Amino acid sequence: MQEELKSAGGLSGALKKVEQSQLKARLELQRALSDKNKRLKRMFFYQSNCCFRVSSPVWPLVNDLYQPTELCDRSDCFELYKALNVSTLEEVAIKLYYIKTETDLKMVEHEYRLHSKLDHPNIIRCLDSFEFASDKICMVYEWAEDGLQELLPVLDEKCTLEIGRMVAEGLKYLQSKQILQRNLRTSNLLIVNGVVKLSNFYRSLEAD
Repeated sequence: MQEELKSAGGLSGALKKVEQSQLKARLELQRALSDKNKRLKRMFFYQSNCCFRVSSPVWPLVNDLYQPTELCDRSDCFELYKALNVSTLEEVAIKLYYIKTETDLKMVEHEYRLHSKLDHPNIIRCLDSFEFASDKICMVYEWAEDGLQELLPVLDEKCTLEIGRMVAEGLKYLQSKQILQRNLRTSNLLIVNGVVKLSNFYRSLEAD
């Protein structure tokens, strides 16, 4: 009987090792595919004209302070850049908004007015804002290397609980300021040095 249990335990252990090996392989493949997609995406952006670099191969200095280094994302409403503050040597994110209507302008002004006064470890810092052209406004944020959306498939239960705690701390702070975020989703949860931070406050409401 003991030999059978020992044999079963050995088989169970072997199967567990195989499962762990398979999981590790899947995660490595997923990371590799993610990295490949990011590289392809960035190559496409580099081949396309953007507001900060229309035709020149060199990124210009923006607002006499920020040196763009990479176009990270683009939509019909904005362009998102990674940049360097040449004064502090701090990496930052610059979000360039297209202002097509009066409503667009009011939303961007609302976000900056609200976001710039927030100060909490679980809230992305809003550092600056400036007009790039008559129809474009830039907002500058602390740089976040990762987003929660990309990491969800590889998170274990312990990590998920800790993420929930940090999100709750950020929401608790917003509640203390009588602010309703209204756009809470994984794509708006960013990670800076292992700390989860809330971002994107253009839809937020503030009590009068």
